[in-house]
Amino acid sequence: MRSPPGSRRLIPTGLSMEIPWGTYGRIATRSSAAFKLGLDIGVGVINSDYRGEVKIFAFNHSDRNVYIHKGGCVAQLILEYIVMADVYEVQSLTPTDRSIEGFGSTSQRRKPTSSSKTSKGRWDTLGEPSAKFDYYINYDMPTPLPDLELPAPSWDDEPTES
Repeated sequence: MRSPPGSRRLIPTGLSMEIPWGTYGRIATRSSAAFKLGLDIGVGVINSDYRGEVKIFAFNHSDRNVYIHKGGCVAQLILEYIVMADVYEVQSLTPTDRSIEGFGSTSQRRKPTSSSKTSKGRWDTLGEPSAKFDYYINYDMPTPLPDLELPAPSWDDEPTES
């Protein structure tokens, strides 16, 4: 598949899978594809109930054509635990020094000075009031999965002759 400079492509993988409950699959760029080809993989989330073909959304940030060959390794799948949370609307959130400051404010390294009491149980807040709706979150940690038996490496892991 040819990807011209500045283009984006949806790459079929021919793969379907069953992601374990309590996790999701995150499709990420392989560093070699980014460094050598100028290829970036867009956001890719596979929910545990999805059963269709996995496709990869690729961006060519280089100034040349990039050729993606069948079986080529440009992306990777990372399984991550996910919190299945109940979200509730509330009237207000507890104040902090950071307040509603956004981009770039994390690196200012303030001491946390929230006057709120430490959370008991499973309740936390999602940020600061910034609009009509503010939310609290109640989360249950998923039950850990047993160790998964992984199959032998596939042909994709075999070195190729040039």
